[in-house]
Amino acid sequence: MSTNIDYLELINSYINVHPHRQQEYFKFLHDNQNYDVNRLSYRFLRAEYLQAKCSSFKVIP
Repeated sequence: MSTNIDYLELINSYINVHPHRQQEYFKFLHDNQNYDVNRLSYRFLRAEYLQAKCSSFKVIP
């Protein structure tokens, strides 16, 4: 089962909500110019999601 998701549309929505991440996203694209932009957008969103998820965990002593 293959889905063709337009991650560029998702990244635009994400940047509208989190404008402070736009510069980091463009740096990520620039550093990985040889790869497909749609795939890079997916990887950036995934990393953002995982980082947010991990930072929401609380360590209980």
